[in-house]
Amino acid sequence: MKFKAIFFDLDGTLIDTTNVTLSSLQKVLQEELGIKKTLAELSFTLGIPGLRALESFIKDNKLRNHINELWMEAVAQQSDELQLFPGVTSIVKQLAASEIITGIVTSQTATEFQTEFSQFGLNKYFNLIVNASMTKKHKPDPAPIVYAIKKINISPDDFLYVGDTAYDLESAHRAGTKFALAQWGTDKKTKLTTADYLLKKPSDILNLA
Repeated sequence: MKFKAIFFDLDGTLIDTTNVTLSSLQKVLQEELGIKKTLAELSFTLGIPGLRALESFIKDNKLRNHINELWMEAVAQQSDELQLFPGVTSIVKQLAASEIITGIVTSQTATEFQTEFSQFGLNKYFNLIVNASMTKKHKPDPAPIVYAIKKINISPDDFLYVGDTAYDLESAHRAGTKFALAQWGTDKKTKLTTADYLLKKPSDILNLA
């Protein structure tokens, strides 16, 4: 066994959320603030908490909170369009049946997590779920991963984080853990050459278990 614990990012790693997340933000920004952005221009918001992402457009805290709520509502209205990446369910169940500790570290809030992921019925297969409501700092800060490592009480050397963005990679490496790039959810233009492992499909994770 190479790792005692394997934890996952959520958006773009377990769930294909890119189009729903970005199109919802695009719509809210245009309708509420008159800001027109392409989906490509909004792609930087993936992998970080919504309120932090909105700082690029809105300086007023009250307005930013309001727009974030509208964004969450827009995503929730399209939650039935969200899908797990092919092969994810099988891998999650196989890992849960092994001796490996499994978990999720996500930038989603508890409410967002409930709306987007809980519908798939996989929560019970994870030993620990760390959402953005549980730490003051968020990816790319190492705090969420450090929190997970402390909660399960293992060495960072025994912990693997699987994600799809540069934020995920930086958070993992700053926490002292290895990082595996989920290429199935990664923007093909993104070159994360410092990833410790490259995973072409979810089943490749079994090679590290």
